[in-house]
Amino acid sequence: MQKNMLRPKHTLIILIASCLWVMLFASCDEKKQPERTEAELKELLANDSVPEGVMPIVDFLPGDTNRMMDRFYKALSHAKEMNRPVRIAYYGDSFIGGDILTQDLRELLQKEFGGSGCGAAELVPLYSRLSCSQSSKGLTSHNITVKSDFKNDLQGIDNIYTTSEATASAKLTGVKNNYSSFVGKWTKTYLYFRPIASATVTCTMNGETKEVYSGKSDKLQTACVEGETSSVEWGIKGSGNVFYFASNEGKNGIVLDNFGLVAVSGNQLNKIPQSTLEEFAAVRPYDLIILQYGLNVASPKELDNYKYYVRSFNDVIKRYQKAWPEAAILVVSVSDRATKDNGVAKSMKCVQELSQVQRKMAESNKLAFWDMYSVMQKNGGVVGMANRGEAEKDYTHLTHKGGKALAKPMFDALKNGLENYERRVRLMTE
Repeated sequence: MQKNMLRPKHTLIILIASCLWVMLFASCDEKKQPERTEAELKELLANDSVPEGVMPIVDFLPGDTNRMMDRFYKALSHAKEMNRPVRIAYYGDSFIGGDILTQDLRELLQKEFGGSGCGAAELVPLYSRLSCSQSSKGLTSHNITVKSDFKNDLQGIDNIYTTSEATASAKLTGVKNNYSSFVGKWTKTYLYFRPIASATVTCTMNGETKEVYSGKSDKLQTACVEGETSSVEWGIKGSGNVFYFASNEGKNGIVLDNFGLVAVSGNQLNKIPQSTLEEFAAVRPYDLIILQYGLNVASPKELDNYKYYVRSFNDVIKRYQKAWPEAAILVVSVSDRATKDNGVAKSMKCVQELSQVQRKMAESNKLAFWDMYSVMQKNGGVVGMANRGEAEKDYTHLTHKGGKALAKPMFDALKNGLENYERRVRLMTE
């Protein structure tokens, strides 16, 4: 017998191995998923999953992977990897004044997706905040609700601006408490200003003072100082200059700006020069712009004026879309509000009607919508919240406890939207 000839025993082993390989590949072929038809894929993409108890965000921009909120979810899914923070601008009235609700939403987002700092903060505090400590000297605040000395062409993106005396300063210090775990320290500090009369600006941080700007310009200027810190003081020399806000934030993760202003309907945003919006958009890109107004609009005597309110607010939306075309825009409904009838506090019907009007407004503009009014109703309305210490006895405004209570369902809605976005992306790439 030749040396290279296989013995019967070896032949049997090879035959058995060959059979096993054939069976394995046949099994794999049987487990392959059949290709989905276009109709089946479209149905899978359309059927978002919503856990019980979550009030979902309704997205009125049609499409499978290019919905309105997808612009935000795409950034959010890479929040820890981007070379800048995912930025959210939350606009509202006194309901979110003092960073109520937004401080807790920021906390939840930063815990989940990273980030630090309280975001935008006025140089002259309008409210007391738990998310940062503020103080200033030689600065005067001007906002659109006090019209005697207000100049529309000088205002910033929040209907506010600050003017300086010959020598001025503003200090922001981080805090850490039950409402804010991630705002005590940050790594990037910004200042936005317009040195129309010539200014010299310094920044004192970690015991070191450095000059960050000196000159004159009618263009928006941005100063940025990097380095981990828990306190920053801006020094200003030069009277008649215009300052907007500072921002404390991380290199990535999440930053959420609170732009709450008392006694506004939201239509005041139309008074901001379009050029100002676009100047800010160039240096402060937003991935999500939240618009929540209505407490100063809702009235049983003003139902006909809702039409005027919508027409004017449509213009607000168009102007912000032009300035930040890549940002998702989310309309959050008016919150609940109550009045007393024969000594008994009851939710105002006109508030519910306004919420429905805002939903239709979001739909007609192909935006996203979240129904805060219904969320509050499921929790006993503003009356029930007031009885639990979550709202003030004016049955209009939240306490800090109430802000925390409402931030959680909003966070859950955003998280649910992100999960459905990631599921749709997976389906489209299979």
